[in-house]
Amino acid sequence: MEVQIINELAKKSIDQIKHTITCAMPHKYEAIKALAKINTAESREALHSLLSFDDAYIKRFALEELGNIESKEALAKIISNVAKDKNEFLRRTSLSIIEKQGITSLHGFVAESLKSQDPLTLEYALNAINQVWSDDDFTAIMELSKKEQNQDIKKRCYEILCNHANSSNWQSVYKLIRTNKIPQIRLLACKLLTDNFSDEFMSDIQAFAKDKDGHIRKLATDYLKEIIWA
Repeated sequence: MEVQIINELAKKSIDQIKHTITCAMPHKYEAIKALAKINTAESREALHSLLSFDDAYIKRFALEELGNIESKEALAKIISNVAKDKNEFLRRTSLSIIEKQGITSLHGFVAESLKSQDPLTLEYALNAINQVWSDDDFTAIMELSKKEQNQDIKKRCYEILCNHANSSNWQSVYKLIRTNKIPQIRLLACKLLTDNFSDEFMSDIQAFAKDKDGHIRKLATDYLKEIIWA
């Protein structure tokens, strides 16, 4: 039904679509999607104009649609302007676009968003930093993982640290998570160890092979078999 409404609205003039959005009428959000579907200079200009509205929901939907059709360069400028508005809806939408498009020029905006007290915004910021990563982020995410009380956020921090660990810092993450009571986090540690294994960690991999979690035992046992038969 939504697709049908969008298609019908897309047949109307830009002025008619804008009227649907700006007046107290149904289908205003479908109308925003219709502007993106038309995707002409005029319709994009109309979408840009919605970003100056007081209605945070309209601004959010307009920004979301612009994120699907504008270039990285244009989006960087748009988000830089939108960032002046401290609305969390817009910040999260901006972070989602940065993650999806990999807009590295907005790394500073993402890093600043990691200071958010809103758990949902923080989750979006972590997803974005994972895509626009800088080596300097390692320390910041490590510190966040230590002080954050939300277990979902801590786990996401650990995942990101493991994603970006290298030969010079992986052990700091490994030591932090190897005895964690949550099996999924110990599994991350085991995977990190198998990716960076050396003989000095033989006792660790053997301990993982006896872990109470079956997934961890399998990963460690399979790795032991691999290095024994190598």
